[in-house]
Amino acid sequence: MLQAIAIFATAFLIVANLGGSKAKKEKHVTDWLILARLCFFTLLTVTIIKLILTFPHELWIGLCL
Repeated sequence: MLQAIAIFATAFLIVANLGGSKAKKEKHVTDWLILARLCFFTLLTVTIIKLILTFPHELWIGLCL
């Protein structure tokens, strides 16, 4: 599920960046780049969740002691 979200966000990020760079009006540029920032945030969130899920739990116990 996380992999599918990451692939979709990456594809939409590419489209949003291209749309933002090709837009003629400032409002359209802003709208596309807001969508691009949301995609970046989604990718960052997915990466952090994936790291937490795959990180060895025994290491967390060693770090806390």
